Amino acid sequence: MLISDLIKLGRPILETGGLPREILGLVSDINKLNTKGFFSNVLVIELESTVNCVAHDPMQWGEYVKVSEKAKKMIFEPDSSRVCALPFVWPTGGNPTKPQGAYGLPVYLTFKKNWEVIQKGKEGAESFLTERMQRTVGIKEVLKAQCIAETLHRGSKKVVVSTKQKENTLGLVALVGTWKDSPFCLWDSEPEPGDKNYILVAPSKINPGKFIVADLLKTLELFWESKVAEGREKGENKNRLCSFCDEKSDLVSAYCKSWPWFTTTWGCPLPMELREKELVQSIAMCPKCYKSMVYGAAVFEKLSRPLDNFLIKEIFSPVASPGGRESTGRGKSTPIHGCGYVLPILDKPDNKALSSEDFAESLFLMMEEKKDKRGKEAAHIKGITGFEACLPEGFNSQDFLMNLIYFSGDTSRGDIHLRAKLEDILPSTLSRLSDLSGKILKYYEIAAKRIFSKRSDKEAAFMRNCYFSIPWMLTNAYGGPYIWDSLQKVVHHRPLSRKRFISNTARRMADLSIKIPDGYALRKIKEEVLFYLVFSRFLYDYDQKILGIGGTAGMRDWKDVARLFESEEDLSGETFTDCEELGFAAGWLVRSFSNQYWHQSGGKDFIKHRVMTFGSRIKPETLWKRALVPMNEIALQRDIHMTKGTKKLLALVLLEFVKFKEDDRNKEDYFMSAFWSGYILNNKNIN
Repeated sequence: MLISDLIKLGRPILETGGLPREILGLVSDINKLNTKGFFSNVLVIELESTVNCVAHDPMQWGEYVKVSEKAKKMIFEPDSSRVCALPFVWPTGGNPTKPQGAYGLPVYLTFKKNWEVIQKGKEGAESFLTERMQRTVGIKEVLKAQCIAETLHRGSKKVVVSTKQKENTLGLVALVGTWKDSPFCLWDSEPEPGDKNYILVAPSKINPGKFIVADLLKTLELFWESKVAEGREKGENKNRLCSFCDEKSDLVSAYCKSWPWFTTTWGCPLPMELREKELVQSIAMCPKCYKSMVYGAAVFEKLSRPLDNFLIKEIFSPVASPGGRESTGRGKSTPIHGCGYVLPILDKPDNKALSSEDFAESLFLMMEEKKDKRGKEAAHIKGITGFEACLPEGFNSQDFLMNLIYFSGDTSRGDIHLRAKLEDILPSTLSRLSDLSGKILKYYEIAAKRIFSKRSDKEAAFMRNCYFSIPWMLTNAYGGPYIWDSLQKVVHHRPLSRKRFISNTARRMADLSIKIPDGYALRKIKEEVLFYLVFSRFLYDYDQKILGIGGTAGMRDWKDVARLFESEEDLSGETFTDCEELGFAAGWLVRSFSNQYWHQSGGKDFIKHRVMTFGSRIKPETLWKRALVPMNEIALQRDIHMTKGTKKLLALVLLEFVKFKEDDRNKEDYFMSAFWSGYILNNKNIN
């Protein structure tokens, strides 16, 4: 259950405590990218009593900066030293302009639509305040909306609301004062810059010479009260056992705006149905577990990263259709996100591998991707996960397991589609796979240099990213529907199928080969050959170094075979290991002969002209009948003087073809994948 994982993830942070600034920055939404604009219009309403209230001029808690040096677009960047004074939660699901959940402080998100209503008249301002103050902890009996509405209405007129239809005007309305249990207080002087527990809100207008200051300890206390109040909205039980820690306490439901995955609006088929106010009957938790869940949800959100676009496009592409893959690549793809988090194998207090402080520190290192106290960087594992993720040194032991979650949808609306959950991954496995990914990338560089004589820097960098990504290679080999299953096998030391990979690669090559000698088709075949060679090597190394068994590569490494053919040594004692190696030799032979045929026939392509007649597909039998057997006769007809090496290779291929005749028929895909590899790699123009 994900909620159980969130509680385990958040409990060490709860036990550690930490500075109020850090905690508010983690569990509130003040640091989110999509909430920065709210601090561009901070309207403070200062209250001394329900009668005496004054509106401050709208403030900008930050500044507008350019997105880049060349760009004209400006974005608002909040002042990070002040934002914790007015924490808020971004509403998930429903209409964000309407009040939702519980408010810990009288700090209210204000959108363009809200500003227009407030500026229109006192009634609109009163409605705005009443709906929100009823949901705010600790002020229902202290403040009256009707007494503040006129002040808010007049003060809001100084906020410049955009007249452009597609441009939103964001801001905050903050009610500040020194009522009982208020998080705000009056000081005779400003807090020192960098004060850990107090932040300046504004100079007082009601009491000139004094300063309104936010007490972060009290702010955090009220913020937590509002969070637990959200859980009570969907029911509470007195003095019952918690569903997670088995302690007796007053329990609340698992409903929480910080965790939109637990939605109450999706009508899924369930064995029983509960009224919304009775959700506590399904999942009930004590306040401690509830707070841990909120922490865990915040960590989960900060660890969530988008998958690379090239990987997403590959996931939604038809694996065996080159044309379909091309059209999918041009369209928009559904964004997919991933989250990787670490949990201890044993969660009993006396069996902890790390103290709560060390565990919390490692979590923050994962979120911020910083160095630890000893200056060690976390190990980056993007090549395995498909999204930005790292594994700090403190978690790199057998006492911890990593879980990977992949999902899509709009989290702000509670519209979540869980695509995969990969559980119980050993950190040592991730380290070994990371090493393997680096070695495969070097192997790719050698093969790519052999196949492509010229490539732009942009294209080369893009392909490096692709071949560094194990999920991309798995998707290309097995297809999008099998990505999560194959990735699950990789992280849990299970064998991968070579047969499906060969089948998909051969079908793509067959579709492209019909258009030969078209330059675009030939380039695409080169890309398929490159993938065939690199992924074959990946499977071989994966079997040997991860599974500890013999490699599954069907033929010798292409470099060894190519070196043998290029040397033109005596091949009389040579034999092929299987039909795949025979296919490679046949492709090498046909390419050698094709080069000479092109010169002697006035620029005609041998395969197109003599083998693939009337657009037929190449099969082993076709090559035997139309290319290999009549090759000597065609050479005589066209006055082609085959080299000594070509003649020796032809004799060997004809002899071995009879030997592997049955295999060629049963393993056609293996033969043809290797055939095109030999054909492409035998290019004298490649350096």
